[in-house]
Amino acid sequence: MVPSFLSIIHERRFPYAILLSLWLLLHLAFYGWGGQFDAAIFHFWQILDRDLLQTRLLQSVWYLHTQPPLFNLFLGIVEKTARSHAPLAYHCIYSLFSLAAAFGIYHLQRIFAIRISVALFLSCCAILSPSWLLYEHWLMYTFPLMTVLTFAPIVLHRFVAARSMGAGFVFFTLLALLVYARAFFHPAWVLIILVILLPCFRDRIPILVTAAFLPGVFILFLFLKNLILFGSFSSSTWLGPNLYLMTDGISPEIRRQLADQGKIAALYTVKPFSPLSSYSREYEKESTQIPALDEPFKTDGDPNFNHQSYIAIHRDYLRAAVALICRQPIPYLKNGWQNWKRFCLPAWNNVFFKNQDERIQQFLLFLNRAPINTNDGNFEHTMRRLHDHPPITVLCWWLPLFLIYGTTLLLIPSQQHRFSSAQHLTFLFCLLTFGLILIAGIFFMPVENFRLRFLLTPYVALLTALLVEQGISRYISK
Repeated sequence: MVPSFLSIIHERRFPYAILLSLWLLLHLAFYGWGGQFDAAIFHFWQILDRDLLQTRLLQSVWYLHTQPPLFNLFLGIVEKTARSHAPLAYHCIYSLFSLAAAFGIYHLQRIFAIRISVALFLSCCAILSPSWLLYEHWLMYTFPLMTVLTFAPIVLHRFVAARSMGAGFVFFTLLALLVYARAFFHPAWVLIILVILLPCFRDRIPILVTAAFLPGVFILFLFLKNLILFGSFSSSTWLGPNLYLMTDGISPEIRRQLADQGKIAALYTVKPFSPLSSYSREYEKESTQIPALDEPFKTDGDPNFNHQSYIAIHRDYLRAAVALICRQPIPYLKNGWQNWKRFCLPAWNNVFFKNQDERIQQFLLFLNRAPINTNDGNFEHTMRRLHDHPPITVLCWWLPLFLIYGTTLLLIPSQQHRFSSAQHLTFLFCLLTFGLILIAGIFFMPVENFRLRFLLTPYVALLTALLVEQGISRYISK
C-alpha cells in the first residue's frame, strides 16, 4: 500500500503542484512589473461593432461573413452578461485557459510515457516563456485555441484507447470549436482525421459515427449557412484579400494586362482592407436593414469589414490573386519565405503588446538581442520593423527538423514499436495539425504569422520530449 500511495502522490499530484506554484509565482511577478490584461481589441478588423455585440448579438453573429463566429459570439455573451465587469470576466476566463493548458501540456507528454522529470521540465519551460503570459493577457483567440489544441490529442487518446463514445464526442466537439474559431481549420481536415480513425474502429464503426455525427452536422451547418447567405462555402471571406496581399512584388504592368484581358477586376489598384469609399460604386448594395451588413463604419469610427459589399470585393480579390499567382508564382513564393521567417520569430514580437507596461516592453526588447540582435529602444518601432523585415532565426531550421523527426517516428519500422495504437493515432493527429498550421502560416496568412506558431506550443513540447526521452534511453542502455 505504501509504495502505491507514494506513487500516486508523486505522479498525480506533485508535478501539478509544481506547475501551479510556478504559474502563481510568474503571475505575481508579471503583475508586479505592471502587467495587465489587455481587453482593448474592439477596434480590430475581426471584431464586430461592440454596440452590436451588446444589443444585436445573435443577428450580427448570424450574418458574420469575415470570420468564423465563435470568438465574436464569446465576446458578445460576456459583454451582455458581465457588462461593466466584462474585462474582469475575460481575465478570469483566460487565467483558467492558462492553468488548464499548463496541466494539459504536462499530461500530453505523460500519455507518451515521457518520464515525469522531463515532462515537468518542458512544461515549466513552456509557461516560463514570455509569450505565454503575454498571449494569456491579450483578449484574442490565440490563447484559447492553443488550449483547445492541447486537449484535443489528450481526448483523442482516451477515445481510441478506451473506445469511449463520450470521449469521441468531446474530441469531435473540440475539432468543431476550432473550425468555428479559425478559418484554416477546414472541414477537410476534420474529414481526414475521421478517415484515419476508420481502420482503428473497423469493428466498432457505430461508435465512431455516433461520436462524430452531431459535431459534423454542426460544422456542415456553418458552411451551408454561409453558402446560402453569402454564396461562399467557407467560414470566412478573407481568403481573397489575404492571398492578394501575398502577390506583392508582381509589377503593376502585369496587373494592368490581366485587367485589360478581363482576368482580374479593376480593384487591383486598391490595397485590400481599404474603406468602402476606395472601391468602385458597382460594389454598392441595397440596404438589408441588418446593421452588421449595412453600416460602413463601427461606432468607434473604424471600418466595418463585415459590410455586405466586401463579399463581392473579397471574391474579386481571390480571383485576382489566383490569376496573378498563376501568371507569376515567384513573388508569391518569395512572400511565402518572408512569412516563414516571420512565423519563426519569437512569438512575443507582437506590436499589439504595446499596451503593456514600459518595463515589460523593454524586457522583450532585451530578449530580442540574443535570437535576432535587434533593438532600437522603441518597442512599437522595433516590432513593426521586425514584422516587415523578419530576420532568419534558429527556428527556421529547427521546426522543419522537428517535423521530419516526428515523421520518422511514424514511418520508420524500427521506431514504430515505441507507440501503442492509441499513441500512434494521437501522434499522427498532432503531426497533421502541426502541418496544417505550418501551411496556413506560410502560404495563406500574410501578417502576424508568429501568432500561429504559438499555437504549436504543446506539439513542440511533445516532440522535444520524445527526442530527449530517446536520447536518455540510448544513454542509459550504454
